[in-house]
Amino acid sequence: MDAVDAAPGLVVLSLNPTGSMRASAATLLGALGSLSRTVAGAEALALRHRGCHVDSVDPDRASAEAMGGNLMDGSRRDLVIAAGHAQGRALASGRAS
Repeated sequence: MDAVDAAPGLVVLSLNPTGSMRASAATLLGALGSLSRTVAGAEALALRHRGCHVDSVDPDRASAEAMGGNLMDGSRRDLVIAAGHAQGRALASGRAS
């Protein structure tokens, strides 16, 4: 989000693929998830301060499960795309939280 040319009234959609990682902070995935949420939150706050509206989306449970613990595992690509697409459709229709 730090590359956004922010202007009052601008709507920003922030997709944070690592934001749902909730493993122990002592693990690499847990630390990555915590750091990712912290950085995204700070960037969203800065944009809101400049008058932007920011919607942040982290993977839902199905998307996070599809991604698994190895983000570089290309064999999961089709599962991840399908889960992310389903989450996006649910968000667009108001069915997701």
